[in-house]
Amino acid sequence: MSRFQKYICFDNYDLKKTLKSIKRNGERCSVIVNKSLYLIGTVSDGDIRKRLISEKLNLNQNIKTVCNKKPKYLLENSYTSNTLKRLFLNNKYDIIPVVDKNRILKNIITKAQFIKTKGKKIKKIKSIKTAVVIMAGGFGNRMDPITKIIPKPLVPLKNQTVIEYITNSFFEKGFKNFFYSIGYKKDLIKAYFNDQVKKYKINFLIEKEPLGTAGGLRALKGKISDSFFVTNCDSVFDLDYKDLYFYHNKNDFDITVVVAKRKFYLPYGVCEITNKKKLRKIVEKPKFNFEVMTGMYVLNPRVLNLIPKKKFYNMNQLIDKSISKNLSVGSYLIGKRRWTDIGQLQEYKKNIKILSE
Repeated sequence: MSRFQKYICFDNYDLKKTLKSIKRNGERCSVIVNKSLYLIGTVSDGDIRKRLISEKLNLNQNIKTVCNKKPKYLLENSYTSNTLKRLFLNNKYDIIPVVDKNRILKNIITKAQFIKTKGKKIKKIKSIKTAVVIMAGGFGNRMDPITKIIPKPLVPLKNQTVIEYITNSFFEKGFKNFFYSIGYKKDLIKAYFNDQVKKYKINFLIEKEPLGTAGGLRALKGKISDSFFVTNCDSVFDLDYKDLYFYHNKNDFDITVVVAKRKFYLPYGVCEITNKKKLRKIVEKPKFNFEVMTGMYVLNPRVLNLIPKKKFYNMNQLIDKSISKNLSVGSYLIGKRRWTDIGQLQEYKKNIKILSE
């Protein structure tokens, strides 16, 4: 059993102990068995976090209240490599238990192990030194009441936390140097990552008091010599980050603001009234088109000098000040499907299913 023991949690575990075990095994999921190794079910850390939020469970509850009691499993000696390939690639399973006819666990196959066993060569991604800063220090008021329990960076998304989802989107493209600007529930966030198997370097920028969407960047002064990414913790992107970085440098911008087109509808008839209070005309339910800020930027380190020390300071203030100082501020337009805002509870609920597909 030792070869797959790290993927096992027993049915007497509570949610807290199960989460710790899952974090250690590195697969984001676990197989639940009893002391006789009878298969009870499977569970992912995302399953647990979603239930904690939606049903207000507590971490002391038994794992059997959350786990999937009808998991996908295979009978030993009854499957082929093609079976595994189909299950892992088409159904997006990350872990599959193998049992005997009495449902006693005999093996656990992970997607990573299968790919390695098949001898597939994974293309090595060139490491990129460019820093990525994720602003995660806010209170997350727009996602209340979830954020009264869990800080916004740790809200679940696709079997991981939001901040991990964002980080991994960069990591998969070769970025490995990350800064997390944290404030609200900072100890909980640090504890979570200190208990993780680290694939990339994380540097914490601690906000002892709220500093806004740009104030925490002041702590980077002297630590970064090249242009770097800044992104909010409630914006999810599907972008070619290298192209964005090249665009920023090619145009010699001091700040590049990533923008997207959005249509807004006013559900009323709008009245145009003259100075003499006469009605000129009515525009019924007008539509407006804007290019809006998405929450992602590329910044030249020189703009850090414009941020005041230890003061609440938002990104729009930094941009306005940069323009007033004749610095070069540009925009990078992306398609509407390349950006998803999950910062509001309604938007989070609406988009979480789409993003998890």
